[in-house]
Parts: sequence; structure tokens; C-alpha cells
Amino acid sequence: MDTFRAETQVILSCSHVFHQTCLTSFERFSGRATCPLCRSADYEKRLFEEGRKNWELLCTRKLQAVWRGHCGRKIWNHLLDTVVPTDPAKKRDFFVRRMGKLSTKLLSAMDNNADDLEALFAESDQALLVSRQVFNNAAEHSSRTVQSPPETSTADRWAALRLDMEGPAALPALPSPSAAQGEHDTIDWDKVEAAALTRNEQDCAICLGDLGGPDKQKALTSCSHLFHAQCLASFERFATAVSADRHRQTLAAEPTPQCPTCPCCRSEYQKRLY
Repeated sequence: MDTFRAETQVILSCSHVFHQTCLTSFERFSGRATCPLCRSADYEKRLFEEGRKNWELLCTRKLQAVWRGHCGRKIWNHLLDTVVPTDPAKKRDFFVRRMGKLSTKLLSAMDNNADDLEALFAESDQALLVSRQVFNNAAEHSSRTVQSPPETSTADRWAALRLDMEGPAALPALPSPSAAQGEHDTIDWDKVEAAALTRNEQDCAICLGDLGGPDKQKALTSCSHLFHAQCLASFERFATAVSADRHRQTLAAEPTPQCPTCPCCRSEYQKRLY
């Protein structure tokens, strides 16, 4: 009573169909050639292919049905994920599913890139620590030099740095204080302040932070740019140290170290503290 499927089949002259192996076993067991169903004797038989063809056709239809169902479900799921329903309840469920999928993707990406994130956070912490050290040193230096004159030239600051690094032999190559003072006297600070007010700068171009109110000390350069006093002092120390190091490495090619220039317009400047 098994399905014919693809096994070899035979049809008898009485129009009954059997598996060839099953009919051969029946004939051997019974000892005579009679139909197992109608008991007719002396039948004739031949190979029969229709049962196998019907089985193959049934299998083909089942495969096609499974494939159509898969394609239909795929299209339906895509519509569920992309088309926003008009019903308020279904719309809420739609966005809940979307947020759930986004959260799952984000967590998966974070798990896959956990090492990279740890390295990024460690680098950020290190950069933040270095920045805090620089600004703390600037604050200490500013507190020690609170009695210094409010107006200083770039040449004077560079002269002090070279004096610390190279000794008194470096002083003849620098401009004299009287020349620097004469150059300073030619600056109309009222015009500089007016130009700075016209530009209406709200942020420090060095730290990108808010310049703050009157309680926060600021430095105005002769090129009408405004910075935090601590930021500009830190920038000057960094720039002069880099220039001095380059000067020591390439003394023949650059006999005179460069003075620090404005972080915005790259011109030499004088500054006044406010």
C-alpha cells in the first residue's frame, strides 16, 4: 500500500498496477501467476511510467508551492518593515519594531567592535589628560605672572624663551626693547578693539570654547583677534618650543627661529590682556 513514487512499475492485462519488485515477490511466494487483486490468471504485463510521472509532477508542484510561499513571505516582511501603516495602533507597533531592530544592530556592532571602542576611549582619555595638564600649567603660569605688564610683544616673549634655552648669547640677535616699545606705541588699540567688536567673536579659536563674560581673562591681539589668555599663552609656549626644536635640528637651513604667529591669521602680533 505504498505510494508508487519513482520505483519501476508494471501494469497487468487486467489494468491493475503494481511495483515490479512487489509483483515478482508475490509470484514467487504464491507459485502461480495470478493478479493479487482480481485473481485473474494467465495475465500479461508490461512496464508502466505514468505513476512515476505523476509522482514527479506532484513533487514539482510542492517545490513550487514552497518557493512561492517563501517569496511571498519575503515580500510581505519587506512591506511590513518599509511601509508605514495608517492605523494609529499599527503605526505605533511599526515604529516599535523599527527601534528594536536598530537597537539590536547597534548592540551587535558594539560587540563586534568592542576592542576598537576601548582603544578609542583610551585615546580620548589620554588626550583629555594631556589637555588638562597643559591648561593647568597655563593657569599656574598666569597666576605667577599676574603682575606682568598687560601689553607684551611677540619679540619680547620669544626673547625670554631663547634666553632660557640658549643663554645670554642669544640676546644680541633679538630686537631691542626700545624698538619693540616703539613698535608697540604705533598700535591704535581703540581701532583694534573696534575691529574685534565688529567681528563679534563669541568663541575662542584655540579651545573652541565660549569666551565667557568679564570675569574670564581674555587676550586681544593687534590683529583684532580675541582668545582666552590661558589658551593664547599655552599656544605661544607650544609654538615657540616647536620652532626652537626645529631650529636646533636644521640650524644651517634656518638660522633664525620663527616667532609665534596669530593662530587665526598667522601674522606677528602684540597682545593686551583684559
